[in-house]
Formats: sequence, C-alpha cells, structure tokens
Amino acid sequence: GPAITNFIGPTGVGKTTTIAKIASACTKRRLKVGLITLDTLRVGALEQMRQLAGMLRLPLLPARSKGEMDRALQKFQKADVVLIDTPGRSYGSQPRMEEIVELFGRNDRQGENHLVLAANTHLGDLKRMGQEFSRVPLHGLTFTKLDETSQFGVIFELHMDLGAPVTYLTSGQRIPEDLESVSPEKLARLILPAARVLASANGAAI
Repeated sequence: GPAITNFIGPTGVGKTTTIAKIASACTKRRLKVGLITLDTLRVGALEQMRQLAGMLRLPLLPARSKGEMDRALQKFQKADVVLIDTPGRSYGSQPRMEEIVELFGRNDRQGENHLVLAANTHLGDLKRMGQEFSRVPLHGLTFTKLDETSQFGVIFELHMDLGAPVTYLTSGQRIPEDLESVSPEKLARLILPAARVLASANGAAI
C-alpha cells in the first residue's frame, strides 16, 4: 500500500502549503501522489487545497469524518504516497484536540503523524504545543517559517523534548523550492551559530 502521512498541528503554521511542497517534490520523483483534506469547514480552506491540487495535477478527496477518510484511503490504494491535511487545532481547545486523538491516536492507525510547527513561535508556546499534540504518536517534525526567525535552537529543543526526528524545514511560499529535507549536518549549521554566541557569553570555547 501507499506511504501515508498525516499532517497535524496548530492553526496558521502552513500545513497546506507544506503538503503541496512535499507533493510536488514527490511528483518530480515520478511517485503517484494522492491528497486527502479533512479541513473542509474553515472558510476558503477546501478551495485553497483544490487550487493547489489542480496546479500540481493531483487527485484530491475531501473527508469530513473518520469513515470518509478511510474510504478515501481505499481509493488511493494504488498510490505511492498519500498526504493528509487536517484542520489547525488550538492546543488550548480540549474538544478539538480530542478529535485529533480520535483520528490519529491509535497505534494501529494507518500512516505516520507529522507535527507541523512554525519556527518563529515562542519556545514556551512551542513546548506546550508539543506536549498537547504528543497525545498521538509522533513520527516526524516539520518546521515552517524559518525565513521569519533567527532563533533556530527551538528546533533542536523540540526534537529532544518529543523524541521525533525533524523531517522537513520550509522557508517561504515557493513550491517546492522552499522545502528542504533535514540532515544532521543541516541542523548543526542552523544551531551552532547560536551555540557559539551562548558559549562566548559564558566564557567557554567551541
């Protein structure tokens, strides 16, 4: 069957655009991609996803419930990759978080859960978001808006706190150019400048 990835996270972090970037990168590798969106109630969300799917010439299936999502997955059984968009959830809203847990919290649930966070978010808020969304198994972390911050240490801190690998970084709106896969070397290049500044302030050498 296909590789299934469920993208979850708070509102406004750029999940839909990130999915479009990943989908575009997959098509360049000649992979068959299917798109599913659960974000059907927010004003303009479904239309945005339809526009992106049309631009990439990829099939899109909306799903308004767990049952519809399962039926959509059945229709994409011959795809190589299925990417699932979800509505943004406020980490302070327990009813909405319960919906995420119901959809993606079981260990026997198909696919991997990737948490999408904005790198320009305050560290304390990121940690609280991480704690809330870690109520479901997390298999990867994606950080967006790297072009809107110079504080990259938060990426490493969330990686250590949640124990999930950092899979993608994004730094703009271009599809798919502003998407970057993550390697230890890339993380080191981002984090070490901040580490050097901190060490210098404390009188240590790196």
